[in-house]
Amino acid sequence: MKVRFYLVIISLLLFFSQTNADSNLNVVVSIKPYHSLVSGIMYGIASPKLLLKGNLSPHNYSLKPSDAERLQNADIIFWGGENLEVFLVKPLSSLTKKAKVVSVFEINGLKLKYFRHLNHMGKYENHESYISNISNTQYLEQQSTVDPHLWLDPENAKIITNRIVNVLSEFDPENDKKYQINGEKINVRLNELDKELSAEMREISNRTYLVLHDAYQYYESRYNLKNEGSITIHLDHFIGVSRLRKVQNMIKKNEVFCIFAEPQYSQKIIETLIKGTSVKKGILDPIGSNLLPGPELYFDLMKNLSISLKACLN
Repeated sequence: MKVRFYLVIISLLLFFSQTNADSNLNVVVSIKPYHSLVSGIMYGIASPKLLLKGNLSPHNYSLKPSDAERLQNADIIFWGGENLEVFLVKPLSSLTKKAKVVSVFEINGLKLKYFRHLNHMGKYENHESYISNISNTQYLEQQSTVDPHLWLDPENAKIITNRIVNVLSEFDPENDKKYQINGEKINVRLNELDKELSAEMREISNRTYLVLHDAYQYYESRYNLKNEGSITIHLDHFIGVSRLRKVQNMIKKNEVFCIFAEPQYSQKIIETLIKGTSVKKGILDPIGSNLLPGPELYFDLMKNLSISLKACLN
């Protein structure tokens, strides 16, 4: 009887280990917006791991030993490309395990936009210079000139979602239908989100503003917003005197209603600039720094941008 009992237990354990094998899929994602989309697609199957947690920016992040261990053990890695995540370039090139590495930046069909001109200040620009289906050679030549904050356009988010579904389905065909269904649900929600944001942003489309750094042109172009420029060109460089004077002159001439800071960076410079003026200060968070990771983060992030813009510009 004991032998038969143990055989039944062993067979049950084998059965459950086979049926839940997909839960062992080890997926690592670099930043919260992409992690949110991957989490939604993998919902009910497995949970992807996130590298940049909390109030951290990919522009100046340093990889921790625990991060390197996650990368080494990963089956699939989704990241934003070296234009956004320089800290991952060397670690990904030295992986001992042959993980499938997917650069979201290189997904075909995305509406990619060049960085706006360095002198983008006090002059509204809506760049429609999209790059789509670029070759590897073109990618190498142009990658440094392309804005990597591409998730801020829901149309791009749909293309990214479809690619994630395909990658996961190829790697884990047993759960192909689940990935497809989850992906379709996300795309429906992205369409609804896009309509909602279009209606809300229409109310403030004629209001001008400045941002800390130029990270929002995908969102601005999608919803016809008027960003008059950024206070700094690169977050890791000091702000030039001439640029500060331009900002001060715009404030004096009442050319902007609001200046937006970001939660990851000091707001002292903005507070100094608007002191004694009627210009308001707002907060824009392009990566969901203070949001909990998971399937809802992307949608909350996009809605929060809308809420912050309306609160400061209305």
